[in-house]
Amino acid sequence: MMEIKWRTTIEIQELEPKILYSQKILSLGSCFSVEIAQKLKSLQYQIFTNPAGITFNPISILTILKRVFSSDSLPEDQLNNQNGIWSHSDFHSSFNKSNKEDYILNANLNLSRASEFIRQTEYVFITIGTAFVFEDLKTGNIVNNCHKRPSNCFKRQLLTKEQIKEALSEIKQLLDDNSQKEINFIFTLSPVRHTRDGIVENMHSKAICLNAIHEFINENDRCHYFPSFEIMIDDLRDYRFYKRDLIHPNDLALDIIFNRFEKFGLFEKEEDLRNRIKNVNQSLQHKPLFPDSEEYKKFEKNRTQKINDLTSQYPWMQF
Repeated sequence: MMEIKWRTTIEIQELEPKILYSQKILSLGSCFSVEIAQKLKSLQYQIFTNPAGITFNPISILTILKRVFSSDSLPEDQLNNQNGIWSHSDFHSSFNKSNKEDYILNANLNLSRASEFIRQTEYVFITIGTAFVFEDLKTGNIVNNCHKRPSNCFKRQLLTKEQIKEALSEIKQLLDDNSQKEINFIFTLSPVRHTRDGIVENMHSKAICLNAIHEFINENDRCHYFPSFEIMIDDLRDYRFYKRDLIHPNDLALDIIFNRFEKFGLFEKEEDLRNRIKNVNQSLQHKPLFPDSEEYKKFEKNRTQKINDLTSQYPWMQF
């Protein structure tokens, strides 16, 4: 009897060389890059995510990396104040503060930490979210975040394939120049639909980004592609894999995509180590019915021993 197919599967060319626990990873880009980074972090990989917070377009990724490697402090006159809250157009709203000095201190500290981390980075994971950008009419700069400023302060535009490729080229060069290691770059297109742009416009934007990414990878060495967009759109094409907004992948979808990423990019011979960490993570989620019982005390002692064994062998791990 003919086997009935109920899904389309995607063949993925695996990363070579694969990521080791001893290597550092920089994750840049949209909210999907944060989701992947959090999963890698939960497995105790050494990872730094978005020096300026979530960044959706490649121009803004490049802009913030230039700030990372600049010796200049963030200029006070570039900050905006709206209703008593300070913000900067290159930074995500998670950086916003009610005190200007606190904002500058926190932003500069994160940029400095990123600069130090990148010097030892061997893998960079870049998620491009959109080709749509907003230009600040006063400065002429493309912003990462409008921070709810009036719409007449900005002009919306669609990047071309050439502009995206140029930005990716500068990003790669900047990171190569500032890392003491040889970097492998992993590119992906965010599977999150930008419906505020309109469904048709979103697909137009994604098509431009995808075209630019593939051309760039084909023209450069040490560049790889992970098909998170294709897994979501073609393999997981059912609303049960989406959150209630019908836009963002839900937890099940993210788990499936990350499972594919594990096979794509994480070193197979360290799978036992990953399983040990998953076991500890699961035990940390355990909520006992009787926390004072002897049985639970033994459970805690066993868990503590497992954590100590891991952290003594891998000092960067924190549970």
